[in-house]
Amino acid sequence: MSASHDTVTIIRAGDQLPSPMATLSGVFRTRTTAGLILAVLLVGLGGLWGLQVALAKIAGAEFGATLGDLVFIHVVLAAIYVTCLAVRGRLFIPTMREIRFYGAAAVLANIAPLWLDLTVAPQIPAGLFTLITCMAPIFVLGLAMALRQEKAGTSKIAGILFGFAAVAVVILPAFTGSADSAGWIVMALGAPLVAAVCSIYIKRAWPSERGTLQVSTGIVVAGLILLLPAQIVCIATGHVSPGDTSISPALILLTLSIAAEFYLYALIIRLSGAISVSFADFIAVFAGLFWGHALFGETPTGSVWLAAGLALAALALVCRPARKKVSAVPADETQISSGQAAAGSV
Repeated sequence: MSASHDTVTIIRAGDQLPSPMATLSGVFRTRTTAGLILAVLLVGLGGLWGLQVALAKIAGAEFGATLGDLVFIHVVLAAIYVTCLAVRGRLFIPTMREIRFYGAAAVLANIAPLWLDLTVAPQIPAGLFTLITCMAPIFVLGLAMALRQEKAGTSKIAGILFGFAAVAVVILPAFTGSADSAGWIVMALGAPLVAAVCSIYIKRAWPSERGTLQVSTGIVVAGLILLLPAQIVCIATGHVSPGDTSISPALILLTLSIAAEFYLYALIIRLSGAISVSFADFIAVFAGLFWGHALFGETPTGSVWLAAGLALAALALVCRPARKKVSAVPADETQISSGQAAAGSV
């Protein structure tokens, strides 16, 4: 559920099609039509990511992130994912090693990002929070380079520097205002940071015998299993907040948008590859600013526009396809986009 990316969308690199435009060109008669369809899908995905931040802002406005909210989202997503697996005849029993992986990934990919979204989004402008969450690819690359899992190319280093500049432009003005505002913005940076940690962990620990949809389902179900006991204890002991017993329309729409993102993200990956889907982050930046203005009357400041420009430059450098031609993609690699569902190719 990636940039909001309420959770991290997970696509296994081995599930990609080898030729970026081959499938679209085969389905549609001309490459022009194929490119137009791909553009529409990317605009839809980026717009959805921006909308998810606005929905999280509305859903968390009264009570913040409640245990009941997290349980509800996981129940709905688990029902959808398990049904998809059952229809495709791919239900499975996880090993103990997989169970440990799904538990850790559930916290990193779903529970923590959703909690951050519902907690932080109501406290800062929607456009600003979308901008921050869209920096996830930059954080992923920075962490991978720090751990020496990624080579430090010139464009990548430049992209990270542009990304840090964008963060500085966002944070420094906040410290001249109220302490609360600065605190919330610093807390918002936890969203792309969690996405980066999640990316590295999942790439290392991915169960090689499982496909994308199976892993995504395992993560969502594990998250539900982790949350349910706490919810039951709270109900049994009477420690239930009003937010735990009410499901707002915004939360329902947010949950359905996460499920829709799952399908749309996976469709673009299969039709055009991981490089193309990264362009949705560019669209999401402007979508977040649009939804913030349309729904909340937010007017971006000059510093926000400057940060958006720096972030877009950083994303352009970080997401540049490598010049070196690769004949095959290792099946154990994982593409992570920081946002809204732990999703997979269907």
